[in-house]
Amino acid sequence: MRIRVACLDEELLWVVDDVIGGLYSVNWRTFETKCEIGFEKLFSKERFEIQSLLKWKEDFIIMIPREISRNWILYNKMTGAVEYRKVVERECQEIMVGSDQERNQLYFFPLYIHDPILIVDLNELTCLQMIENWNDKVPNNCCETAWKGAYNGKYVFYPIKNTKILIRLNCETRKVDSMRLDISENVIDVDYSFGELWVLPMSGNRVYQIDSNGRIINSVELSAESTGDLLPYFARIIAQKRYLFILPCYREGIYIYDKLEKITHIILEAPLVLKEKGKGSHLRYWEYCIRDGQICFLPYQDDYIEIDLYTIAYHKRKLFYPAIWSDEEKIIKCIQSHASGKGSIVKEIEICDLKIFLKYMRLKTDIVKVSKSRYIGKKVWDRQKS
Repeated sequence: MRIRVACLDEELLWVVDDVIGGLYSVNWRTFETKCEIGFEKLFSKERFEIQSLLKWKEDFIIMIPREISRNWILYNKMTGAVEYRKVVERECQEIMVGSDQERNQLYFFPLYIHDPILIVDLNELTCLQMIENWNDKVPNNCCETAWKGAYNGKYVFYPIKNTKILIRLNCETRKVDSMRLDISENVIDVDYSFGELWVLPMSGNRVYQIDSNGRIINSVELSAESTGDLLPYFARIIAQKRYLFILPCYREGIYIYDKLEKITHIILEAPLVLKEKGKGSHLRYWEYCIRDGQICFLPYQDDYIEIDLYTIAYHKRKLFYPAIWSDEEKIIKCIQSHASGKGSIVKEIEICDLKIFLKYMRLKTDIVKVSKSRYIGKKVWDRQKS
């Protein structure tokens, strides 16, 4: 499976699979997967990107689209019913940064700086406020924001891509401030946990702890002795009580900084040189959850992995699609959700793996008498080249 969004619900993990599509539940005890809603029903009119999953009012799982003005999808766990609800009218691309249970609010920051910050009422699923002109103090040459922020109970913090700027939203007054950090590197990510706010630069060997006003109160140095002191670009930081988990770009492995021993561990590192930017896998992992004293990284370009939060001992395992599906069904479901067909032509789109695509073509040729179509080989080849 390839998982980018998920939410934890007692003994079930809810995920949207990026390969075949659809909403799945994973049983924590057995790791059995079940397809709750197939992609055909989930995207009955058109396919779009799901940016967040959220448990809502005990009985519902909400799927929130990146293009926030699209209908939000509400799945009733008890009845299996699916409801589509319009929550935001404004056409923009947003990222859910925080869920405020005390104030019953969701906070969304835009992917592009010309769009507003959104605050959504969690009880009624209605848009409470659109904060415009929040980007007045952002440099004119900036266009994009980051892809993740942090919520500490009072403020929401959000980085501006390729800058030293953090945007801070006061959840009580809804006042927006811009904070320029006194560091030499540009910031890519931020995370809050156990009373600590940590900032991750895109490059370099330092990670910074800051206070809510943006002042540096601590910094730690990462090391990469096993890789010849060559540190990769980083993408994401997850702060825990003792450890900082840091995910690199274009390299396998998870960097773990031990705040107590002040050393860096690298697990799952492959004996490969740093891949050229733009080639290979951007990130091996993205989504994670915490349960039973373990941090669980969900498969994106690698297997599922559990890491003990006390010993950092780990083990990997695979998450499989439902066992009731045959190999042929898996191939067909994958192609149907990631390819478009017209007549005898199947056009590969999105992340459809070439091997799966060719297996699908083989299945089709076993079913259809392709010899009757004189030019089908040329059409398939031309499509592959285009």
